[in-house]
Amino acid sequence: MSKYSKQKGLVHAIECAKDAIGKDDFFLLLGDEILINSRHREMIKMFKEENLFGICGVLFQKDTSKISRTYTVLTDENGKIFRLIEKPKKALNNFQGTGHCVFKNEILFYIDRTPIHPERGEKELPDLIQCAVDDGHLIKIFNICDEYTNINSEEDLKTAENLLKIYEEVSEN
Repeated sequence: MSKYSKQKGLVHAIECAKDAIGKDDFFLLLGDEILINSRHREMIKMFKEENLFGICGVLFQKDTSKISRTYTVLTDENGKIFRLIEKPKKALNNFQGTGHCVFKNEILFYIDRTPIHPERGEKELPDLIQCAVDDGHLIKIFNICDEYTNINSEEDLKTAENLLKIYEEVSEN
């Protein structure tokens, strides 16, 4: 059975893409996320100018209950990440992490060191990033967008459609 035949989470997907990534740095984008007024260009510019090991797109989430669907980060006053928490039961702040991240190629070396999450049985993106943070690599947050949702259910799809409709109406005025 091929390593590609069974889906085992996002870190596994990155591992499966290692040959395609080669020696390049890379931009991770998740297809189930909708971002309004995204700032990808500015994010890449910051990654390069500050020579970061990684940069994680986050947004300031007013509804902290939504943070439990993705991850949160604890940072210093300059946005340097020192802790990432996957699907926190209680929000510790208003930072909601997204799957929009830029990484140095060397993040791939941390895949084997990333622990398997005991509840979900797969390696989680925040844990992969935490391994690099724990080794002293500079990874920062970046305010990636104004509004965000991810789509994992029919209800999420309706939320995304409403969000896009509101954005379209605002853009027309």
